Amino acid sequence: MDLFKSTVTSTGSVIALDRGLITVHNGPLINLSHGSTMVVTGDLLSLLNGSKINVLQSPLIQATGSGSLLEVSGALVRFGGLGGIKSS
Repeated sequence: MDLFKSTVTSTGSVIALDRGLITVHNGPLINLSHGSTMVVTGDLLSLLNGSKINVLQSPLIQATGSGSLLEVSGALVRFGGLGGIKSS
């Protein structure tokens, strides 16, 4: 997610996965630049039932440029469900 001179407000998780996988090979998962603002009144990420986010060779979140801001009132990452437990 790349925000450039943007403002985003979210009342729930910006990214929610249930038994999902995201792999980012280049750059951060969330990039705020040139005065972008993201306000999240819940959790930023929700990972349920063993979901994973892999960010390779970059930060998870990057905020650059004057005035760029990430404000999260809930958890940065909320984990839930059964995680890595496999039932037979």
